[in-house]
Amino acid sequence: MRARSPGFTLIELVVTTAIVAVIGLVFAQIFSSGIKNYIVGRELVDDDAQARIALERLSRDLRMVRSRADISTFLPNRFVFVDNTGVSVDYQYSAATQQLTRAEAGGAAQPLADLVQGLSFSYQQTDGVSIASVASAIQFVSVYLTVGSANSTLEYRTTVEPLGF
Repeated sequence: MRARSPGFTLIELVVTTAIVAVIGLVFAQIFSSGIKNYIVGRELVDDDAQARIALERLSRDLRMVRSRADISTFLPNRFVFVDNTGVSVDYQYSAATQQLTRAEAGGAAQPLADLVQGLSFSYQQTDGVSIASVASAIQFVSVYLTVGSANSTLEYRTTVEPLGF
């Protein structure tokens, strides 16, 4: 009779390999889910910070419109006015570049926010509801801003009454 040598049988090795593979797959799924959640969370935080900064700057500038007579352009995606220091300010959204830009005193437009999926200005009369069709009737300016990346979309809205009105 032959003596049995120490070691594992083929069946024991196959069963152990199968169990380790199943455990490895479970851990890989948990790990990849955690990484994906981290990436989505980071994108949300980045998009939110960028949108809030852009909207705050835009709101601050809109409050400083000198008078209704100093509004030269009021379109759904563009607003041009003169502020209380006499400087011309031009806010514009480009769907092609997905950017909100700000130009001052006729200079080159500087990007204020990237990954902008939509920007819309609306102009209300003194009742806050009726849409103004001429600059002299504008009392409030509402801004609707949508930013987003591959995994998230955030929408913001604010309404401003310029101090010069």
